Amino acid sequence: MNARKTISATLVAFAVSASAFAGSDLDTRVHELEKKVDMMSTTTAAGTFGPKTASARAEPNGKGWFLTFDVLYWQSKVEGVQYAASVPNFSNSVSFANTVREPKFDWTFAFKAGLGYNFFHDGWDAKAEYTYFRNDANDRFSTTLPAVIFPLNENVLSVTAATTAALEAGATADFATSSYAHARVNLNDLILDLGRAFFVSKDLSLRPSVGLKATWLTLTTSSRWSGGGVAFAATVFGTSVDFDGMGDSHTVYGSQSQKLFGLGPRGAIDTKWHLGNDFSVYGNLSGALLFGYFKTEEILTYSAVPTNLLSVNNRFHRLVPTVDFELGLMYEKYMMCDTQHFAISLGYETQYFWQASYLGANTIGIGGVGMYGVALDLRWDF
Repeated sequence: MNARKTISATLVAFAVSASAFAGSDLDTRVHELEKKVDMMSTTTAAGTFGPKTASARAEPNGKGWFLTFDVLYWQSKVEGVQYAASVPNFSNSVSFANTVREPKFDWTFAFKAGLGYNFFHDGWDAKAEYTYFRNDANDRFSTTLPAVIFPLNENVLSVTAATTAALEAGATADFATSSYAHARVNLNDLILDLGRAFFVSKDLSLRPSVGLKATWLTLTTSSRWSGGGVAFAATVFGTSVDFDGMGDSHTVYGSQSQKLFGLGPRGAIDTKWHLGNDFSVYGNLSGALLFGYFKTEEILTYSAVPTNLLSVNNRFHRLVPTVDFELGLMYEKYMMCDTQHFAISLGYETQYFWQASYLGANTIGIGGVGMYGVALDLRWDF
């Protein structure tokens, strides 16, 4: 009888103990589940409850800083730098079949440099990035009569008149047989950027950002025309007309310059498709609206009459929209016990400024300025 009571008491104690352990294990599991829910959800600034997106930025065990350096191989495209038209045959009648001449820009190297910081609050990061770009273009053309060259700037040949009276009488040169033009683009660009990178699916991450963009853009052209003798007869609608060349020993020199300073808000969206094995495809798009201040100047002189000078200056303001697009392949890796993170990417980049070029110092330019080419990007998080 005593043995039965002892066995019964032991079984009851074991059952109570097992139940207590089971309850303890259940509480632990519930607590862990609550922690995971807290990690994946958040209470928003509006007081609502929803899922939290996982951070997609590099997270090395470092100080939170990162550096970027980009090597660019770019070429410019500038509207409004056409300076002359070549007419292949001007002997028997005025020919409207012509070829427009403009300086062709070379491919050249440029660079970007940036400094950023990863904030602990909510995965935000900020960066400042500076772009330096210089690009030159040249065009040289000469011909012999009956082929001629006409400057596209109507003010060019007017400075060849010897006096005001001669100018009023139309005693100006009409054409040249030799021309040369040079153009240059100088770009200094600074952006300040604040954004957050996060995953929207297993393999796709986004980084929207807002900030400011400041641009210093200078466009300059210089040109010269000469040659053509002193007179040339051509038939215009059945009537013989004498046209004057600039002369073999005299030259018209022209120069134009435009300086733009623009400042305005900037928005961007960076995307990254993670392919695995530390590779990803990225596509970035940004746009800004700059409040631009323009300073333009045009100067023309004639070597035969140095006192003949045309100088026109203009100052005006205009909104300048701009867009920047990048597409390429990236490789990234954690190193040194996860205290450093390195990324290298190679892609195509283009940047375009609307209404940023000129048609002449005495007119408001309506053309655009663009740069495009290859970009090799390096990034170091530490």
